Amino acid sequence: EAFLAKQHATLEAERAAAIAKKNEEKKQEALKKQEIEKKRIDGMRKRDQEQEAARKAKYDYEQEANKLSKLKIQKEREENEIRIKKELFEEKWNNFTDEEKMLYKIQEKENEVIELSKKGF
Repeated sequence: EAFLAKQHATLEAERAAAIAKKNEEKKQEALKKQEIEKKRIDGMRKRDQEQEAARKAKYDYEQEANKLSKLKIQKEREENEIRIKKELFEEKWNNFTDEEKMLYKIQEKENEVIELSKKGF
């Protein structure tokens, strides 16, 4: 009977050790799965951050390109206005008589003198 009790105790100890080993394996497997999931989530976060940074860079680039485009259009308009004014003046100048041209030049000189006197010269 002592032999049977000893054998029974040995079997119980082996059974308990097998259960503990199986529980440890399950725990390790769960930790592995958890680590894999964590890496997957971290990868997704990193990819999302990279995509967001790329979207922001693209947006900033497009905003700058639009700004430059608007400035270019504005400059072209101003150049066209200056060109048109110059052409109109030249056309008007060509229609002036010699006397009108002389009066215009005198008026320009008087305006220069007035400007210089305002500046203290």
